[in-house]
Amino acid sequence: MASHLVRSNQEWALDFVCDTLGTGRGIRVLAVVDAFTRENLSLEVDTSLSSRRVTRSLEGVIERRGKPEAIRCDNGPELTSRHFLSWCEERKIQLIHIQPGRPMQNGHVESFNGRLRDECLNANWFRNLMDAREKIPDCYGAVRHCTHLARLWVTGRRMSLRRS
Repeated sequence: MASHLVRSNQEWALDFVCDTLGTGRGIRVLAVVDAFTRENLSLEVDTSLSSRRVTRSLEGVIERRGKPEAIRCDNGPELTSRHFLSWCEERKIQLIHIQPGRPMQNGHVESFNGRLRDECLNANWFRNLMDAREKIPDCYGAVRHCTHLARLWVTGRRMSLRRS
């Protein structure tokens, strides 16, 4: 999967994480990760995220750092809709859909989502949607990633991790 990646913006990985608010209402978090740098590019939080909302979020990331050559994602309705498919085609972004039931074909974002759940979603109680929208980016940071070189970047500061 990653052996062909040699630079940032070569491939972005997208996936959703679900959680529940204190009110019992469900929320979804769209995570966008650069597959080469493993950098978290965006966390979009809402009760539902349509394909138009996904592309609007991606447009914001593209404005900040340029467009990806490819996007790897699952076969969810938001990511297989005519709107999303034509959005990718218009921008000449290759769309790589993983096989159904094979989440490890999108391992970069699955790994990120596991850390997001452990370090943020499971560690916080969200009273309402506004509370979740404030806490999730704050607790996980807009620029956090782990590289294969075992470095941790948190909001622009590097801290070395030692392997045992």
